[in-house]
Amino acid sequence: MKADSLDEFLRGISKLSYPNFDVIIEDNSSSPSYANRLKDYAADWEKKHPGRSFRVVHSGYISEYARDRVVNGRNIIRSIVLNENYDYFFSLEQDVVPPNNIIEELLESKKDVVSGVYFTKKFTPMDKKYVFMAGIAAETTNPVSEKNLILQPIGIDFLFPTRVAEVMYCGLGCVLISRRVLEKITFRYEKLHKAWDDIFFLYGLT
Repeated sequence: MKADSLDEFLRGISKLSYPNFDVIIEDNSSSPSYANRLKDYAADWEKKHPGRSFRVVHSGYISEYARDRVVNGRNIIRSIVLNENYDYFFSLEQDVVPPNNIIEELLESKKDVVSGVYFTKKFTPMDKKYVFMAGIAAETTNPVSEKNLILQPIGIDFLFPTRVAEVMYCGLGCVLISRRVLEKITFRYEKLHKAWDDIFFLYGLT
């Protein structure tokens, strides 16, 4: 988790309008000090929300590679969801603050996997820009591309009218995943590829 966005993230969680959810935050930092700070907030949150839990899991700095730590953390939460009979895993990364009714909106779609749309930073050798963390297939004239298709981020026009739309990929920063899917797929990545676990998770759905 990222300390610079913690307060805003926690305020966002406290404003979620869906009445029946528990909170699990996984922290992979090397020191337990950040997790202890979160536990203080969690205890206060539980007092204000009787019957609901807010747990903090300090998984520790298990690897020098960030992808290893992220995948380990997601699979810890996946195991909790499955072992404790939750219906869904709402994956919300700390730099995403969603609308108050986001859980209701995602549940209304009645999909096993459905994502909200959010921005991410994209770095190139020349500059840095923000793109939507979702993509679609687009035609290309490159003869070596399979089926002459490439993946590209969606544009602003794709978002209107407001609807549930099929995409080729999305991030795991604001996504609702059903138990049925989690029973079949674990979070992973492949070291020979630069992609993170979100892309490989979606490959597993196809």
